[in-house]
Amino acid sequence: MRKFKTYLILLVASLGAAEIQAQVVISELMPANSVLFNDELGDTPDWLELHNTANEEIDIYGWYLSDNEDDLSKWQIPSLTLQPNEYVIVICNGDDFLENTSFLQASFKLAKSGEEIFLSNQNLEVSFSLKYECVPQNRSFGLVAGNLTSHFYVPSPGGENIFSTSFDQVNNTVQLSHPAGFYENEFILEVSDDLSHELRFTNDGSYPEEESHLLAENIHIQSQFVNEGISYIPSAEDWVEPKQDVFKGDNLKFITYDNGCPSSPMVHADYFVRDDISEVYPLPVYSLTFEEDELFGDDGILVPGRTGLNYLGDGEAWERRAHLQLFNPLKGRLFESEVDVRVRGRGSRNNSQKSLKIYGRAEGEKASFDYPFFSDREVSDYRRIVLRSGHSDFTKAMIKDVLSAELVEKLDVDFMESETSIVFMNGEFWGIQNARENMGKFYLESFYGVNPEEIDLVKVEDNGLVALEGTTNSFSELIVFSEDNDLAEEANYEHITNRIEITNFIDYHIAELFFANWDWPQNNQKVWKSHEPNSKFRWLFYDCDGCFYIHSLDRLSELDFESDDTPFGFKLLSNMLRNMEFRGQFHARYLELINSEFSAVNMLSKIDSLEALYEPVILEHINRWSSPDSYTAWKENLSEMRLFALQRSNTVLYHLDKLFGNPVLIYPNPSNKLLYIDAGREEAVLVRIMDTRGVLIRETMVTSEVPLNLEQMDPGIYVIVVNLGNLMFSKKFIKE
Repeated sequence: MRKFKTYLILLVASLGAAEIQAQVVISELMPANSVLFNDELGDTPDWLELHNTANEEIDIYGWYLSDNEDDLSKWQIPSLTLQPNEYVIVICNGDDFLENTSFLQASFKLAKSGEEIFLSNQNLEVSFSLKYECVPQNRSFGLVAGNLTSHFYVPSPGGENIFSTSFDQVNNTVQLSHPAGFYENEFILEVSDDLSHELRFTNDGSYPEEESHLLAENIHIQSQFVNEGISYIPSAEDWVEPKQDVFKGDNLKFITYDNGCPSSPMVHADYFVRDDISEVYPLPVYSLTFEEDELFGDDGILVPGRTGLNYLGDGEAWERRAHLQLFNPLKGRLFESEVDVRVRGRGSRNNSQKSLKIYGRAEGEKASFDYPFFSDREVSDYRRIVLRSGHSDFTKAMIKDVLSAELVEKLDVDFMESETSIVFMNGEFWGIQNARENMGKFYLESFYGVNPEEIDLVKVEDNGLVALEGTTNSFSELIVFSEDNDLAEEANYEHITNRIEITNFIDYHIAELFFANWDWPQNNQKVWKSHEPNSKFRWLFYDCDGCFYIHSLDRLSELDFESDDTPFGFKLLSNMLRNMEFRGQFHARYLELINSEFSAVNMLSKIDSLEALYEPVILEHINRWSSPDSYTAWKENLSEMRLFALQRSNTVLYHLDKLFGNPVLIYPNPSNKLLYIDAGREEAVLVRIMDTRGVLIRETMVTSEVPLNLEQMDPGIYVIVVNLGNLMFSKKFIKE
């Protein structure tokens, strides 16, 4: 079946104008004419055709034609009235004007490779535009069946386009003998196409064109290690040359050409050959291919480049086109897409291995990825994903941010799902990075169904607020209210709880506090809410490279309840803790998490799992980046994290005891008969009673509602020990 493309664009200023302007169209054009149409001198110029589709004449004097949307007045049409159903030819000679010709002559030429031609009225309002791709020699492109477009074998200048001669220019298919992917043995790649057109290809990441390599024989795919290429281009001030030759795959792109124009879709295929390759690379693999200069040239985004600090550039001006392929080394290629790439992060931009933000792209425009990158999520509609390198942790254990995300999975916090992966750049081993969600307005749209243009997304910094989306007004008012009003009073406290998700607020702050994040709250704190009525602020958990360093770090000690010296990022928490209901809820939840998700056993188990995940690839990564310093240094950093896991709970319990006191209440004390024990829980807890020598006197399960009977005990001083999960709390009492 013949395929037609809807490249027609109609833009009008009013209904009346639409009825007139839409009736004058660019019905056909021919950018590579050599035999069919001649001017008075016998030359064969480019041409386009205007057609009045109306049943009445239309005067288009003073209208404009242009091949540049930013310069619509490029050529103004002289006196011209189109009769009903009349076709008029416009020669497109550029600056090569003819004298004494009967043809209209535009001041631009038509690009054979394709562009968009605009027809505008006297007010420079685009009334019609025709976009086309490459048109072969002596073929034309134009309208069929109203607003559909097609190529034509037989052009028809000055007349109706001939439907029977229309054709689809891209009608060929490239076949490969081996699918893209990972192989243990070298092989010969056979490449063919359906129509025996010219097969052009590249093997350097660039996009094949008419002048690219002409495929003359099959391609030998084999294992290779290189000591030159992009891996040897400095990417930062402290960049270090790879310690060993870098493993490289073949990144191939194929396309066929017929009569000077592409005749097949482009085929991308990356091949990686290495002994035991699925064991060497047991993780998901992201392969990016691109024009080398786009990322590593003078204007490249991953190098110092022309400015000396290119990698600090941000925004669309520092965005580059690339092609992304996702592989499972055992299952082959899972996904591929055209993408746009930017450098991501702040301090991490100075690392040799940059974090990258990957934008979906389709048909030349930004688009969503339709792929479930993260198996634990139900979402498959991603606008952006991230290939992340840690900042401070890039030289350390490399797992801190991933570990923190795993530890908060069951908490009421918004976090970025991630997957430890291997990245290749133009076929060269680029090392370990974490593929993860990008936490922004589209993340919130995916998970909460909010309008991404109708939210407040606010970043909390050292001394103030920054609006990333919307405004800071609502959150600023919340902070001011908490400063100006005593939240110990129920009405004031309720005012706050009506505006924030209280369980999210508590879980978020406990996680940051327990993980001992030294780069917080002055950084890495974001809150958001939608503009919908009754929407409440939620906190976003992200970037924990500064976590798990100092087990004794006590951020709670920075809360100053007597003055205004509390750091800005802590002000709301400090003010909330003036309320006794909140204090009890916060304290109880903290103890619960220490006893469950943040327990030493759980943390050690996750550290072990992540170590096993990184182990097969870490040495090659270290040889590539000299970071961490060595395999031994990496192991030592993991050992320090394990030590943190073992020590942190007891340290935090001490901090909590200083701020909140012992969570176990016993009364009356002294007592001669009954003793009530309130551990802040409804369920029964294990209680042990010991004398001052440590001898166990009694062990039983109690609840806060049923007292212990002390009648059978001798008078004296005793110690009561209450088990709350893995935690123990003790208090002295006197039996009279």
